[in-house]
Amino acid sequence: MIFSMGISCYIPLVDSVLGKAQAGSPLSFQQPATAKRDMSFHAAPPRPSVPLQNYHLQPSSCMFVRSEPQQLHLRSLEVTWDMVLKIKCVTRAQSSCIE
Repeated sequence: MIFSMGISCYIPLVDSVLGKAQAGSPLSFQQPATAKRDMSFHAAPPRPSVPLQNYHLQPSSCMFVRSEPQQLHLRSLEVTWDMVLKIKCVTRAQSSCIE
C-alpha cells in the first residue's frame, strides 16, 4: 500500500489523526492531528412569547379564482353515483367478455 501512495523520503511527514502522513496529501488536510475550530457561540435571541390560549387566526380573505378553462376541467372531473354504477357495470361486462 505504501508503494501505491507514492511515499518518498523527499516529502516530509506531518502528524494526523491516523498517524504520520505526507505533507500536502489529502489525509493530512482531511484528518489533521489538531483540528482548528472556532467554537465561539453567539447569544441567541430570547424565545418569542407563546400565543394566548383563546387566540385564533382570522380566516384568510385571499381566495383562488379559477379561470374558465380550469373551472370547465374541474367540472369534467365530477362524477355522480349513477355514473359510477354505470362505469362499474360496463367494466365488469368487459372483463367477463375477455375471459
